Amino acid sequence: MKHPIFNPTRRFVPAALVLALLLFGVIRLGADKKLPGKVDLGSKEPPLVVDDAVNRLSDAVARVAQRASPCVVSVHTEKVMAVQPFQYFNPFEEFFGDSFGFGPSPHGQQPGRKKAPREFRQQGLGSGVIVSREGYVLTDYHVVGGMDEIEVTLADERSFPAEIVGGDEPSDVALIRIKDPPKDLPVALLGQSENLRIGEFVVAIGSPFGYSNTVTLGIVSAKGRQAHLNLFENFIQTDAAINPGNSGGALLNLRGEVVGINAAIASESGGSQGVGFAIPIDMARRIMEDLLAGGKVHRGFLGVHLQDVDDNLREALKLQEKTGALVIKVMEDSPAAKAGLEARDVILEVDGKKVKDTNHLRNAVAQLNPGKSYDFTVLRDGERRIMKVQVGEREQEGEPSGMAEKPEKGEKIASGLEIEALREEHMRAYNLTVREGVVVTGVAPGSLAMRAGFRAGDVILEAGGVRIKTPRDFKAVLKKADQRLLILVDRRGAQLFLALKLE
Repeated sequence: MKHPIFNPTRRFVPAALVLALLLFGVIRLGADKKLPGKVDLGSKEPPLVVDDAVNRLSDAVARVAQRASPCVVSVHTEKVMAVQPFQYFNPFEEFFGDSFGFGPSPHGQQPGRKKAPREFRQQGLGSGVIVSREGYVLTDYHVVGGMDEIEVTLADERSFPAEIVGGDEPSDVALIRIKDPPKDLPVALLGQSENLRIGEFVVAIGSPFGYSNTVTLGIVSAKGRQAHLNLFENFIQTDAAINPGNSGGALLNLRGEVVGINAAIASESGGSQGVGFAIPIDMARRIMEDLLAGGKVHRGFLGVHLQDVDDNLREALKLQEKTGALVIKVMEDSPAAKAGLEARDVILEVDGKKVKDTNHLRNAVAQLNPGKSYDFTVLRDGERRIMKVQVGEREQEGEPSGMAEKPEKGEKIASGLEIEALREEHMRAYNLTVREGVVVTGVAPGSLAMRAGFRAGDVILEAGGVRIKTPRDFKAVLKKADQRLLILVDRRGAQLFLALKLE
């Protein structure tokens, strides 16, 4: 008789029972959930839109991007700034000198002695448009103005050093040149922004947030916009996404023509919210031609103070439309005075083109050629008159008040900088709030002062740590200065430091 423990039947029956139950469960599961066979993915319905116009539009955008992207470059900039380090302060030394012999301070310097400013390199990124095979690149002034080093990166990732040819801060237009351009540079096709229509499709190309050759699509939302960023503004407004880094890039129509230079956005978050602005290429082209010709922008000058026409003025002046610009004052010996314009005149047309408002007139006069005569249509006492005006030339480019009278040029000091003692006429012309210091009345185009970021109307408060009250104070500091001078200026109520490289 076999021992129960070694009985093979009793030993394997439980295992066989478990295996049978598992097989039964698998079969039951397969019966409940059948495994799929061949699966047809996607709908068999026809496309939602079969209109050939949609395909043509998509193809047009793709061809514009393919053709124009190589003509748009990334612009990398660098500016060397002087930063004053933390200053150790010993209250005893202020009253008793160093007679107590405190020795070195905890910060490694003698008490009361100033540390030398340290260098800080500020880097920036923007975009630009290649406009000639000689290496000229059109961009925004705020991208390259005041920068010490500029590098241009092409779409194929080749990089080249560049230099500023000239800049026009009042319109935010600048022209730079690749120092040693390759022979195979692609060149953008320039169009005419005057022919743009509201609602027309446009493509924006640039380097937002450092992502080079980014393409976005939108429409022309409006024309002739004023964003109060520059003195001369006639912006194209678009909802094509424009973000930081897009500045200086191209705005193109669907024919592949550059119709604007991307400049700014209106945003509460800092990113695109569908309101972008571009400088019309018609304005940028004229400025670029002046910069190429001699580094200076020539603008027409009329010599009047103006005011927009509101509904009350329209009724009082018996105007049919709320258009035109009302003359408040005519400057003595100005082109307007010599032509016979008077206060209370309403300027309706310039050279046959209607005037919308004061900003429109300011831009229109600026585009006129100095020395030439043009027809100005004015309304005086309810009657339309055509007056021939020989337009003058605006002497300086940094004036905050578009048509206001400017003080005379100041004394040339150094590095392209002109200054004068601060007077009441400067207060009025530049809308200044400070009453002490010396005022910058001129900045030579392409000069070291322009590259440092100086503007006409800046008030110099301090130079090299010395308070500046007169031009003599500033000249005395210049004599003792080394290669670069740290200058504190007041610009329309805001203070900032500028580092001027000396010649």
